[in-house]
Amino acid sequence: MELYKKEDKEIIFQTQNRDPFFNYLTEIIVSFIDKKKGRVLDLGCGAGRNVLAAARLGLEVVGVDANQKSLEIARDFVGQMRLSGRTKFVKTNITKLRPKQFGMFDYVILQEVIEHVEDYQSLIDFAYSSLKKGGKILITTPNDPKQWNLLDDYAEHVRRFKLNEVEKALKEFKKIKIFTIGFPFHRMVITLYNQLLKLRKRHHEAKSFRKNKIFHGFYYLVGTIFLRLDDLFRFTPWGTTIVAIGEK
Repeated sequence: MELYKKEDKEIIFQTQNRDPFFNYLTEIIVSFIDKKKGRVLDLGCGAGRNVLAAARLGLEVVGVDANQKSLEIARDFVGQMRLSGRTKFVKTNITKLRPKQFGMFDYVILQEVIEHVEDYQSLIDFAYSSLKKGGKILITTPNDPKQWNLLDDYAEHVRRFKLNEVEKALKEFKKIKIFTIGFPFHRMVITLYNQLLKLRKRHHEAKSFRKNKIFHGFYYLVGTIFLRLDDLFRFTPWGTTIVAIGEK
């Protein structure tokens, strides 16, 4: 990802752990964790946002990522919250995992991950094999190839998904819940931002949102309000992001 290649740890932390959209995604994921005890596997854990959220609930969490810089941030983040005892971080390529490599889990999180890999089905199959009976896979991923934009380029996404593609990928799960979030307001903001970048002939830069604390505070407040309003439209297929829950 461009973020890891170009930015320092502070910008990565702010982007991944202090962004209204990513924090909102974590809130959604956590809302489907209904056990007070158990094990969670976060594949592609990044800077540890979901690891911390699950550990705060009292669960044991394993975070896996290939990027050393993001794992260092995640360890520091969890350590500052005094939750290192409930967490473990592993540096490895998540596309080369062996079945049940980390044991069995009650939940497997794939948040903004499957759009980065060519063989996403193998990753979902690994998650299925790592889940106990009744366990849940928790997925978020960009919706609708027609919504492709400059942020997808920046994040080095391989694809955006259609709803039926995600549903098909979860065919082994007995119970599936799929919906979209981010319509109409988040989608409107993304569209306007992309038009502005194209007009100015510029590319997205994460640090441009983080330099000015006043601007970042305004962005966080407005973004949070818009996402709450978007909750009213979860029944539509037009959101920016797919949320999928599968129970084994």
